[in-house]
Amino acid sequence: GDEASSAAPVRQAMKAAREEDESDEKPGKGKAKARPKPPSSAKQKKADEEAAAGFTEWLQSRFKVAMVDYHTAQTYTDPADKARKAALDSAAKTFDDIYQGQRDTMVGTYAHMWHGKVLDEKGDYKDARDIYDEVLAIANPDSKQPPGELDIMLAQVEYFRFLIVK
Repeated sequence: GDEASSAAPVRQAMKAAREEDESDEKPGKGKAKARPKPPSSAKQKKADEEAAAGFTEWLQSRFKVAMVDYHTAQTYTDPADKARKAALDSAAKTFDDIYQGQRDTMVGTYAHMWHGKVLDEKGDYKDARDIYDEVLAIANPDSKQPPGELDIMLAQVEYFRFLIVK
């Protein structure tokens, strides 16, 4: 009906964005690897910097693909729609894969937050709340630093958590 006709262009744009980001993702398929060891020469240093830049781009592409899947799921109003469930499942897997490979980084923490949000959207409120609590546990309430990227993310997690506390 009306939902299908109004959401179709959005879904098509999301599909195109996902395909573009997936093509960036293909060379490094698999779980994220640890960063390279310190360079031993100027040539090695340059090669390591290029590898680190490529790794960062690959990781960003994976994150974008997961976000496209999450936002594609938002175009369906019926929570039981198979396409919605498939998009959320794909997003959950990718976010969790990123987190498992990058636990001690901001991108890993962001992926963990979004994995919680996907579980929330799927109706798995207990696991979503557990993830939100894990992300909030990294906060330092005694910090005198001005609000930064971490604080903004933690505020988002608090908001997501607030929405499921009933």
